[in-house]
Amino acid sequence: MRYLAYVAYEGTAFEGWQRQSRTLNTIQGTIENFLSQYLGRKTSIHGAGRTDSGVHAKRMAFHFDSPRPLNEKDFLRYAIKGLPQSIAILSLEKVDDGFDARLHVLTKTYCYYLAYDVDRDPFRANHEYQLFDDRFDLARFEWAIMRYKGEHDFRCFTSKEEDKDGYIRDIANVYICHHEKGRLEVRFSAHGFMRYMVRMMVGAAIAYATSTIDREHWQAMLAHKTDKLAPMAPPQGLFLEEVVY
Repeated sequence: MRYLAYVAYEGTAFEGWQRQSRTLNTIQGTIENFLSQYLGRKTSIHGAGRTDSGVHAKRMAFHFDSPRPLNEKDFLRYAIKGLPQSIAILSLEKVDDGFDARLHVLTKTYCYYLAYDVDRDPFRANHEYQLFDDRFDLARFEWAIMRYKGEHDFRCFTSKEEDKDGYIRDIANVYICHHEKGRLEVRFSAHGFMRYMVRMMVGAAIAYATSTIDREHWQAMLAHKTDKLAPMAPPQGLFLEEVVY
């Protein structure tokens, strides 16, 4: 029997989502260890994607197979005891045996949280990028961010060496939300994203907003008229917000 689960996690202490042979300290590995104990057999999970070290998720999705029927209420209660406080299983539902948490995604939404005109706040330091640069120009940042909307060749915005879709991605929605003074979030929605893509999109916009690069350079990256990769924003400001099927 196949199940779909949604999970939230605080990624600071983990070395990313994906299971790794050199460390057990990953989100996927931690959940698989829990499930293997709960189900009494070795169990693998298959995520909707992966997040980097230090990146968080409010609603990541994964599927797994169970040898027996599972009760959502009992499962969630056991997960509270069996997982660290930084990982929370939010829901569980039975799905068709052919369901695939990665292949059947319709939309993913990522949010990046940026503080650009504030005092240092140690209590938020792991959940936003606190940028201390007097050159930061909000209008320039917004100009760059909004131009990511639509279909583009994003090969300058990923570390991937090859891509079956030719690095073409269609950003369906881009939204900037201003919070209290000096803080904002940028929200991107698309069918899929490549490795480091959101962090590099934000990083390039910050570089333009601080005049580290000029408009010609930024436009050349988005049009893939340069081989130079975009700079990357730090991981702590990034959250996987939602996965929709």
